[in-house]
Amino acid sequence: MRKMPAVSRFLRAVLFAVPLACAAQAAPAARGNDPTYTAPDAAALAKIQAAAEHGDRDAQRDLGLYFEKARNDWPSAVPWLRKAADQGDPRSQNAIGIAYENGLGLTKDIPTAVSWYRKSADQGYARGQVSLAYNYLQGSGVEQDQAMAARLLRKAADQGFADAEYDLGVLYRNGQGVAHDNAKAMELYQKAADQGDADAETSLGKLYFFGQGVTKNMDTAASLMRKAADQGNAEAQWMLGNFYINGTGIAKDPAAAMSLYSKSAAQNYAAAQNEMGNAYINGTAVPRDYAVAMTWYRKAADQGNLDALNNIGLSYQNGQGVNKDYAQAATYFRKAAEQGNAEAQDNLGILYANGQGMPKDYAAAAGWFQKAATLGNANARDNLARLSRPLQSSPPGNPYQGNAGNADNAVAQQQANAQYQQQQEDQQNQQQMQMQQQTTQQQWDQQTRQRQEEDEQRQQQQEQQAEQQREAYQQQQEQQQEEMQREQEQQRQQQEQQEQQEQQQQEMEQH
Repeated sequence: MRKMPAVSRFLRAVLFAVPLACAAQAAPAARGNDPTYTAPDAAALAKIQAAAEHGDRDAQRDLGLYFEKARNDWPSAVPWLRKAADQGDPRSQNAIGIAYENGLGLTKDIPTAVSWYRKSADQGYARGQVSLAYNYLQGSGVEQDQAMAARLLRKAADQGFADAEYDLGVLYRNGQGVAHDNAKAMELYQKAADQGDADAETSLGKLYFFGQGVTKNMDTAASLMRKAADQGNAEAQWMLGNFYINGTGIAKDPAAAMSLYSKSAAQNYAAAQNEMGNAYINGTAVPRDYAVAMTWYRKAADQGNLDALNNIGLSYQNGQGVNKDYAQAATYFRKAAEQGNAEAQDNLGILYANGQGMPKDYAAAAGWFQKAATLGNANARDNLARLSRPLQSSPPGNPYQGNAGNADNAVAQQQANAQYQQQQEDQQNQQQMQMQQQTTQQQWDQQTRQRQEEDEQRQQQQEQQAEQQREAYQQQQEQQQEEMQREQEQQRQQQEQQEQQEQQQQEMEQH
C-alpha cells in the first residue's frame, strides 16, 4: 500500500496564493466579465438598441455588453462598445482593451489594449485599474513595474473592489511591488472574502492553516475552504478534501474527500488528480484499481506535478497498474528528484544502492539521500546513515538487506521491522511538521520562479506579435502615404493642365 503521513499531504504540494502575474492569465473573465450580469428581456433589448442607434452612450455600452456576456459574440459586441468607448465610457474602454489584448473580435494588439486600459483607469474605473495593473506586473505592453501595479490595485481596492483587494493581498503575500507583509495580506484577503471572493477565501484559509499573519485555527481554515469549495474553487476543493482525509478542523470522512477530489480533478487541478490516483492505489472510498490510479497519476504528471511523477515511479517499482520495471521507475524518480522532490530523491537513492534498473552506485545513492535529507526527509537521513553499516539487519525499504535466519528469527525480525517502521513514520510526521513552513516556502519560491519564467516567455511572444503588428501597420501607413502622394501629384498635374487650357482659351478669345 502506498502510505503517506498525514502532514505530508500538505507538504507534498504547493500551497500558496497564486502570483498575480499568473492570475492575470485568466483574462478576459477576471478583467471584464461581471458574474452578476443579467440579460435584458426582448422588450428592454429593443429599447436599448433603439437608443444605441440614436447615439446614446450608455445604451451603446449596454448593447455591447449584451452581445459580449449574454451571447458571447465579441464581433457583434466590439462595434457598440467602441462607440461608447469613443464617447468616454470607462467600462467600455476596459472591454475594448480586453478585446485587443485577447484578440476577441479585433486583431490582437497589446500596446493598444494598454492604451484603452489606461483611459479607463484614469477615470477611476476599478476594473480598468486592475487590468492596467496586470500589464504592469507582467511587463506586457509596458515596462514591468510591480510598484506601479500595486498602486493601481490599491486605488481599485480603496473602492471596495474585491478582485483588487485579493490581488493586492497576493502582492503583499509574495512581496511584489510592496514589502512582504502576511498581516496586510490577511487583512486584504478578509475584505475580499467578506464579499464572497472564492480565491480570497482559499488564500485566507491557508493563512489560518499555517498561522501566517494570524493565529493558527484549523476550524476557521476548514470553514473558509468549504465556502470557496462550494463556489467551485478547484484548489479549495482539493484542500478541503485533504482536511477530510486527515481530520483537520473537521471529522474524518474519506468519502467526502473523494467527492471533493473528484470535483477538483474534473477542473484539471493536478494535485487533486494525484490524490485520485492515491485513492485508487489504496482503495480509499473507492475500489482499489491500479490501472485507474495510473491514469490519474499520468494526468497530473502531464501538468508537471512532482508527486505524481514520484508515484508513477513507485507504480513501476511495485508493478502496480504496469509491469514492474526498475529502469522506468528510475526515469520517473529522476524527473521529480531533479526538480527538488525529496521523496523521489530518496527513492532514486534506494534504486542506486540496490542496483535496481541501473548499476549499483553507492556514491550516487549517497548524493541523492543527502539532497533528500537536506529537505527534511527522515527516511533519507536513515538511509544515508545505514550506508556505513551495510551488513547490519534493517527494516524493509533499507537499501541493504540482512542475511536470512531461521523461521523464528525471521518472524522476530519482521516484528522488529514493523515496530521500527512505525517509529520511523512517527518521527517523520513530527519532523515534517517542524519543517512545514520552510518546505512550503521553498515550494512557493520554486513555483513562483516557474510561473515567472512562463510569464517571461509569454511576454516575449506577445512583444513579438506586437512588433509584427506594428510593422504591418507601419507598412500599411507608408503605402497609404504613397497612394496619397500619387493622388496629390495627379491632382496637381490635372490642375496644371486645366489652367493651361483656360489660358489658351483666353488667348484665343482675345485674338
